Amino acid sequence: MPIVDLSHEISSVSPPYPGDPVVEMRNVFDVPQHGFRVRALSFGSHQGTHFDAPAHVFEGGKFLEEYPLERFDATARKVDLGTLRPQECVGVERLRTHERAFDTCDHILLWTHWAESAESFSLSEYFRSSPFLSREAAEWIASKKIALLGLDIPSPDAFGDENLPSHRALLEADTLLLENLCRLGELPEGDFFRLTALPLPLAHAEGSPARAIARWGAFLY
Repeated sequence: MPIVDLSHEISSVSPPYPGDPVVEMRNVFDVPQHGFRVRALSFGSHQGTHFDAPAHVFEGGKFLEEYPLERFDATARKVDLGTLRPQECVGVERLRTHERAFDTCDHILLWTHWAESAESFSLSEYFRSSPFLSREAAEWIASKKIALLGLDIPSPDAFGDENLPSHRALLEADTLLLENLCRLGELPEGDFFRLTALPLPLAHAEGSPARAIARWGAFLY
């Protein structure tokens, strides 16, 4: 049974989204001195591959712990948008060519090829030049009432747009966002797979880093 890890590793050198807390990891106890190892960890709730819940942008919005576990373990499909240019805006027409996927599955992963093409960019460019969804595109997806939208870009909104129109359109429709995925090219084309993506069991989690994996093959369902 093939299995792919779709998550970015979190380490002391992992870049945060500009303005978010930096990642800090330090040893509190170590094996040579204490006989065991414990580290103190500090990073933002939207570090690396992570979930956004409605509470991220709406006062009184739902937190991640309010969703049933089934929301985080379900059949999914990949939508290949082709290789997008830096700061390219994804419009509705580009999505409509994949409407059948949205109509037949409520967990969708959008593949923009950004995680692969961004390897030639600086970390600053990776965030600041990322492609994004137009407000109309986000509203079109929201109208499909899907349960989860995954993206291999850091945000569905353009960098610097503090109004967050795409976040708001999707989260208002109760579509959870799973952002900053990677290795989507390893997923099967045009077929279903099992997506398991679990946030940390945090209280009042408006967002959380996630470990996302995909599996497919016989006897999976």
